[in-house]
Amino acid sequence: MALGLVLLVPSGYPYLAISRAVIATIVCIIGGGFLLLATAVAATLRRKSITGTSALEGTIGQALADVAPEGPIRLAGAIWKARAVGPSIEKGASVRVVKVQGLTVMVEPAQQGTALHSEA
Repeated sequence: MALGLVLLVPSGYPYLAISRAVIATIVCIIGGGFLLLATAVAATLRRKSITGTSALEGTIGQALADVAPEGPIRLAGAIWKARAVGPSIEKGASVRVVKVQGLTVMVEPAQQGTALHSEA
């Protein structure tokens, strides 16, 4: 890129030449941008993608009815059939997914102060 900027103006017209400081600044800014972009792409490619049932484990949902021992919950924007692992869960309470068995999620009451980060 720097070579292209140096050769941009024919050498027969020195008054039209681009300053070396301008060339260095442009090369540093664009090169730095490419370096940041390459770093972000590399970090994204290294990250392990989580899909399927393992992505649901540990997420927080909300009971749509009493889960005693089974009932519906809203989880990640969808309604799931849930089974309480421990005590019954009241309607409107936050629940945390313990594991997934087929199309049923095993849930327990979420701890107080837990954000509903999965509810959409």
